[in-house]
Amino acid sequence: MKLVYKNIFIIIIFSLLFPKCVIDYDDDKLLIRNKSRNIVYCETSLDTTNDLKHFEWMSRDSTMKLYTNDTIRPLFARRGEGWENKINTYSIDSNLHIYFFMVDSVEKYGWKKVLDMRMYDRRDFRVKQLDSMHWSYDYYGKN
Repeated sequence: MKLVYKNIFIIIIFSLLFPKCVIDYDDDKLLIRNKSRNIVYCETSLDTTNDLKHFEWMSRDSTMKLYTNDTIRPLFARRGEGWENKINTYSIDSNLHIYFFMVDSVEKYGWKKVLDMRMYDRRDFRVKQLDSMHWSYDYYGKN
């Protein structure tokens, strides 16, 4: 039993001293600001077809809820990859899709109707666009 605790201790110390060996790359450069007058749920996606199914449970995480003037930095951590590689490699259309759902609409109609009726706002960005915006996007509401 003593050996188990010693091994756990060594792993923890190693992780603290050499964090890049545990998570090779953290990319939190994407910044999204809610400049609208609405409280919104915000979610990023690489796919416009399959990913919509998981938004209902994602919204239960309060970090995805943005009040007016709130910001979020979605973190992408994957060994040796960052946002650019994620978008260019895994996105069907080489775009990052950012979805905004009005909290009032979700509470009034429920997720199924909001998704079925497309009661959301979607913004699509290529890596070059995000580079030119310095990976920062201000959401002002529906166009």
